[in-house]
Order: sequence, then structure tokens, then C-alpha cells
Amino acid sequence: SVIPVPCRAGTFAFGSRNAECELCRAGTYQNGTGASNCLPCGSGSFCPIGASLELPAACEPGTYGNVTDGDGLPDCFDCPAGSSCPGGAAPPTQCAAGTVAPAERMKTCDSCAAGTYQDGTGATRCRDCVAGHYCTEGASAPLPCPHPLGTGRGSVTCSVCKREFYLLNSSANPADIFDNPTKHCKRCPKYADCSARGTTLQTLGVPPGLWRASSLTTELHACVASDHCNGSGGAAEVSRRRLNASGSDNRVVGDVIVGEGCNAGHTGPRCEWCRSESQYFDRVQRGCVDCPSAGVRFANLVGIVLAAAATGALFYLALTRVAIFGRAGARAAHRLSHMKVKVGFQPKVKVLVSFYQIAATLGPVYGVRLHEDFTRWTDFIDAISFDLLGLTYPDACIGSMADRLLLAALWPVVLVLLGGTALACHALAVWLMSGPAPSSSPAAISDDGGRSDSDGGRGGRGTALGLLGSALRSLLRPLQPSHEAVTPYNLRRDLVRSTLRRLLYWAILVAYLVLPSVSRSIFKAKQCVSFNVNDFTGARRSYLVADLDVLCSTDEHRGLDAYFWAFFVLWPVLVPLAFLVLLLSIRSEVRAQRVRATARASRFLWRDYDPAGGFLFWEVIDLVRKLFLASLVLFLDPEHGSSNMQRLFFATLISGFYLVVLAFARPFKRSEDLYFAGTANFFLMCCFASGVVIQLCESAAYDDDMCHTLVGFESARNASEFVVALTATMLALALIVVLFKTISAARAPTIRLASSGCHPVLELPPECHFHGFISHAWGTGQDSTHTVVRQLQLLLPGVRIWL
Repeated sequence: SVIPVPCRAGTFAFGSRNAECELCRAGTYQNGTGASNCLPCGSGSFCPIGASLELPAACEPGTYGNVTDGDGLPDCFDCPAGSSCPGGAAPPTQCAAGTVAPAERMKTCDSCAAGTYQDGTGATRCRDCVAGHYCTEGASAPLPCPHPLGTGRGSVTCSVCKREFYLLNSSANPADIFDNPTKHCKRCPKYADCSARGTTLQTLGVPPGLWRASSLTTELHACVASDHCNGSGGAAEVSRRRLNASGSDNRVVGDVIVGEGCNAGHTGPRCEWCRSESQYFDRVQRGCVDCPSAGVRFANLVGIVLAAAATGALFYLALTRVAIFGRAGARAAHRLSHMKVKVGFQPKVKVLVSFYQIAATLGPVYGVRLHEDFTRWTDFIDAISFDLLGLTYPDACIGSMADRLLLAALWPVVLVLLGGTALACHALAVWLMSGPAPSSSPAAISDDGGRSDSDGGRGGRGTALGLLGSALRSLLRPLQPSHEAVTPYNLRRDLVRSTLRRLLYWAILVAYLVLPSVSRSIFKAKQCVSFNVNDFTGARRSYLVADLDVLCSTDEHRGLDAYFWAFFVLWPVLVPLAFLVLLLSIRSEVRAQRVRATARASRFLWRDYDPAGGFLFWEVIDLVRKLFLASLVLFLDPEHGSSNMQRLFFATLISGFYLVVLAFARPFKRSEDLYFAGTANFFLMCCFASGVVIQLCESAAYDDDMCHTLVGFESARNASEFVVALTATMLALALIVVLFKTISAARAPTIRLASSGCHPVLELPPECHFHGFISHAWGTGQDSTHTVVRQLQLLLPGVRIWL
């Protein structure tokens, strides 16, 4: 028998009684032995006749073999989109995450480009990277930007700042921004608008009502006094004249955009300056208004001067010359004189005026801006500062800063000269109306108003003209000289001396009242306000506060130095020095109570203080204090002092120290004057402390709730109300004190004539100097006689006793 032989690989024998094995047909294969059939060739494979293995298809890359035909040759098909086909017999492979095959016949899948991603498989396109994320090449998922960076859709990297942050330097390298996000992205400044993604320092949003000095700074300033800050975020132009020369509204100086931030017609820091030369910025109107005509303002100035002069003259005549109107006038004159002595108007008025002169500097000197609702009250305080030019004509309408300095420093001198002219005319009228004396007796030249007749001074020459001349001579009597023999030479000499003494009194009064305001006006040449214009370099731009068209530290500003130092020597230096020299020259006679003409003329400076206690010079000390608080404090940080609390700190310190010295020294003759002065100084301390609160509450460095957290006030308005209440209380307190003292004086006992019950007429004839003489032993009776004289002066105001 024959032994069966198994079929080899690639062959088969179907059924039985087969003499030999058959080769596998094309498209099939058999990899085993002894097989009865062949296996079909797999998809994408090639199986020739007698194939014992599936051979790879011969398809090119980008295609694949799908089926095997009967001839044994495979058909190649295009690779579908979303898959890759490396070629041969390999089937299509779906693209992995981060890759795509956007078209057919792709031999490999493409990686998603930077800025896109694909988180699925078999995708044909990539998705844009979502906002706030970045996508690198081949990203299978978007990656969140590091804080505080942000980005838009389809971003490759995070190179902008997200909302509520701004990019400090827009030209920075994006890679460096991504590596150091907190270095480049800063939190949006208070009140600024960073709601748009990708905000930069230059595109920082500035809301209406705020102003910044340039597009390279984050310092925002509230437009407290102006309604014309449009919030565009630009800067004020450097100079109005330079703007006119440039011919454009918006310019670029270096890298800084200037000319924006203000409405049409307005410019300067906080939009508080006017482009037009014929306009000025009015804080009441909160914008630019037309300058008044020079004629109208000059008429206002003359009217104010004449009204003040007429009021003063009527006051003087009412208080001193009412005695010419018969017995009733004499009694009224005595009563008024008694009240004047008992009440002591002068020291109280001086303390009140000094208080308001210093309180008026809170805004211009210390940078404390009271709430706009209290503008009228601040105008009232400014009126008491005796800045006559400021009350009648806006500074910006006068002309250049040099012209303003000349007017501010010289108008008081003109006022003194006008007063001297009026006194000279007065003396000339006395000389012309005195006429030739009917006899050489001194009594012959005194009119009936100087006699002690029982009819109270009535009588005359018997004609209406004579009565009129007698009345006029009585009104002019204060300038009539004292002499023993009336001659034209003696009359002229004594008239000149008397006029000079009155001129000295007038000059002292004017200098005392205007010195703080004039000194403050002089310091306007040095008072600058500084604004940051570049956060990168720290550069600042300083403007002259009185003329925002002038930049500090420029040639134009340095040209004002000569005016400043000349007037500084004239007023803050020479005036107190002149007062000191004058007091030194009369100190011996005042202490000895033997007051002569010069001492009487300068009594405004020393009469309220106790010379025996060594306080004859206290007025000079108080004047130096006022000068420091009202003007000299401007030497402290001239550029930034109005925007920080350094000046307020020193002012509070000086006021507290002066209050302590006042309490221990007790320089006033009257205790109520001491208490009144101490109260005024304490109120000043409270005003300065409130100024600190206002600046804290208005500072952009603090949140809205920080004001209440730090100092307990809800807002800066509450602190402004406190300052207004203090200043109003001071005025009310002064009126109450004067009223109380007046009522007390009216009820106080006085000396009356037993025969008529009337007050004695104390008017002296020209040849007499004293009403009486008290003889005493110099060594033992001096104190007693001084007490007697003092009591007589209290009971009989105006009496003059020789010791």
C-alpha cells in the first residue's frame, strides 16, 4: 500500500482519493500543511498562486488596498480624510488627538498649528484656541493663561493682560511677558477703566471727571473744580502759546500724547486753565468765562475802596465826634467810649481776622479742597484775607505773572499813599478853615465845641455860615495841634507832625491787615504743583499754580526770581522787622507809662499786651506765626507740598506749640482776650487736622471705605462740613463775646455829674494835654496811684491823668 503524503504550505487537497495536492489559487493562501482548502487573502494583502503567506499590498502612500481581485493583484483606494495611509497594504489609521487629516490621500496626519487644538480622533480640522487660553503646535487641549494674563481666540501665547489689569509696556517681548506675567501686568488703578481685554498703559480708560497728565502715567486726578474733564485720558499741553504755535489740538511730545483730556476751550492740569487769553477759569462756574472789561473791574475796585473808606470814616465820626450834638451827643460819646474801653474791640477783631486769614490758606497753600457745596463760604473767608485785587479782578485776566506780582506787592503801598494824600488834604482843610486868631489867647482859636459851658458847646457866630464852620472845625479837631502860642509857623509845624503820626498809624494798620495775603501772593511765584508723566522713568512735570501756562524750572519761571526775592524782602522780612524796630524805640516810654506821640501812633501794635510782663513785642511774634502758616510754609516742598500732608503736619505742630506758649505766657492784658485767642488757635489746629482727613479721604491710594475705617468720616464732604462748622463757630463765638461784653459795659457803673446827672464832657482844649494830675511819692506811691488811675479810666473812659 501507498502511505498518504500531507499537502505542503501553499497547497491543498480537497476530498479523498487525490493523487496530488493543488496550488492555492490567486487571492488565497495556506500557511499550514495537510490543508483541505486555502484561506482568503486579507484586505490590503497580496496572495499570488500557491501563496503560503499574505504578502503586503503594493499601494503607494496615501492609498490602501481594500480587496483582492481574482488575478491576485490588489486594488488601491485613496486614504479617507481624518485618517492616514502610509502605503502598502496598511489600512487607514485615524488621526490621533492634536492631529488632523483635512484631505484624502494623506500619508500622515498634520499636527494642529499653534493657536489651534484638537481633542478628538479622526478629525479633519483643528479648533481655534479658546479665549483666556493658549495652544502650542499639536495641542490636544487648550492651556489656561497664567495669572494675570489673558488672550483672545486662536492665540499662540498669552501676551496681553486680562480684564481689570493693564499691560505696563506694550512694546515688551511677548515671550518675556509670558515668562514674567506679574512683572508686566498690573492691577487697574483706582477709578480707571480696564474692562477691555488687552488694555495697555497708553489705552488706559479714564472716566469723565478725571484727568491724567500723560498717556504714560497711571496717576488719575479728580477734577474737583472743573466740569470739563472729558476722561479721554490724555495730558494737558505744555503751554497755550506752544499750542497756538503748533496749530493742532492733539500733539505728541516724545512718546507722550498731549492735548487730550479736556473739553474744547479748556486745558492745563485738571482742565483748570483756558486756551483763550480773554477768558479765565471761574471755580464758581466750574469752567472758563469771559474776562470782565477793565473799566467795570476798575469801577468795582474804586467802589470797594470808597465804600470801605466811607464806612471807616462814618464809624470814626460816630464813635469820636458824636459829642458835638449837644448834651445827648456828649452822653452818647461817653457811653460809647466807656463800651470801647470795657469791651476791647481791637484785640478781638485782630484775633478774628488772623484766624480767617490763616483758615483761608487751607486750599491755596495746603491743598485742602473743601467740598464744592461750600464755595460761598470759602469766598466769604477769602474776603477777610484782604486780597483786594483777588476780590475785584481775576488774576488770569491781569496779564503775565510778573505783572501780577507787581500789582500784588505794590497795591498796599498805593493804598498807604492814598491815605496819606487824604490826611494831607484833611490837614490843609484844617489850616484853611482855622483862619486868623482873633487874639493870641489859645482859647480864642478853640471853637465852642471845646468849652465847658453848661449849654454843651452850643453857640457860634450867629449866622448859618458861622454855625457850619464851627461844626466843621469840631469834626476836624483831632488834627488840630497842641501849642502854647498860635502862630502860622507853629500851626503848620504841628499840623505836619500830627498828620505824620496819623499816617504812621494808617501805614501800620494797612501793613498788618494785608501782610499775610500779600506774602501769599508773592509766594505764588514759587508755588508749583507736580504731576507724574512717565511711570517708567519717574519723570514729573511741574506747573506754576497761579499760572498753569508756565512750567516750573524753565527760563520763563526762573525769570520771576528777581521779583520774588525783591518783594519777599520788602514784605515778609522788612515789615515785621520795621514793627520790631518801632517797638524797640518806644519800649522805655511805654513801660514807664509816659507815652509820647510816636508810641500813641503805633499803639495798634502794643496796646493789647502787657508791657510790664515783657510782652511789648508779642505782636511781632504773632505776626511771624501768621506769616509762617499763611505763606512761609510754602518753602516746604514747593512742588509736592500741596499734594501731601507735610505742610499740614507742621502747621498743626506750630499751632499746638503756640497754644502752649500762649497759655503759659498770658501776654494779653485782658483774660477774655487770652481765652479768645487760645480758642481761635485751637480751632486752627482742628482745621489743619481736618485738612489731613480730607486729603486722606480724597486720596486715590485708598478705597472708598478706607476713609470711614481710618478716621470715622463717611467721605471728604463730612470733613469739609466739620471745617465749615469750626470757622462758622469762631465767628459766632466772636459775636457772642462782643455782645456779652457790650451788655456788661452798658450796665457797668460810670461817673456822672451830680448837677445834671450827665456824663462829663472830657474833650480838652488844644492847649491842654491831661484832665488831672495825681501827686505821689515816687518810691512808695507808684503802685497805688496806678491802681487809682486804672479805676478812673474804667469808670470814666477817655480820661487822661498825669502821674
